[in-house]
Amino acid sequence: MQRPAQTVKSRSEIHFAHALIGRPKRIVGEQAGHITRRVHENCFGHRGTGRVQAVIDEILRGTNSEDKTHGSEQFIRKLLKYNCLALFATHDLNLSKLETEMPELISNYCFESIIENGELHFDYQLQRGIARNRNASFLMKKMEII
Repeated sequence: MQRPAQTVKSRSEIHFAHALIGRPKRIVGEQAGHITRRVHENCFGHRGTGRVQAVIDEILRGTNSEDKTHGSEQFIRKLLKYNCLALFATHDLNLSKLETEMPELISNYCFESIIENGELHFDYQLQRGIARNRNASFLMKKMEII
């Protein structure tokens, strides 16, 4: 059962000491190795006293969906073993099911789109849960491709 949407009103609810931001679609060769080393050093090898924060944006974008979901889930499970707060930006709804399995460790949040008067808008208010509006279908209809 999905939790009801709740807006997070205060930025002070989420603190970042530092963040690792990866965009795998644009990372190749030597850069990919650098990101991999940073993940290992900052999350898995961290010996400091504070919690490490990581922001992962669309991990392995453009790869086989089923394999990407499996790999992303394994990565999330590995991060849960360390003192690491990870924020995953993803369109993979299958990953949201992990919250049901581990509600004390995983929470889903989203930016919900607003479709009104034939226009698509975002209020950029972080809400509890997963996005429900079908903005891709709306945009394809607006572009007259469906």
